[in-house]
Amino acid sequence: MDTEHLINLVERNADSGLAEDLAAELIRTAVELLVELLVDQLTEMHVSRRSTEATHLIEVRCHPTDAPKLVGRGGQVVQSLQRLVEALAGKYGLRCRLELLA
Repeated sequence: MDTEHLINLVERNADSGLAEDLAAELIRTAVELLVELLVDQLTEMHVSRRSTEATHLIEVRCHPTDAPKLVGRGGQVVQSLQRLVEALAGKYGLRCRLELLA
């Protein structure tokens, strides 16, 4: 499912419980697209989502050699990804966290 299709689904179902899951999946997809651009070992990269009643956790797993690229100098890259997640979550009224696992 492409990103544009997910956005349309979220907007059409804004008043239903389905919208929250769709919005969380949209955020996961956005993170996945960005991470794919940063890593070299695409086969070792995986972005998943776990949800509880209170929050959604976006987990990024990558090859250990790709971890420094995702962390960045002084943590700038991972902080930027976290801010993106928080901004998208705020737009859809969700609570989301980003976790990097190497």
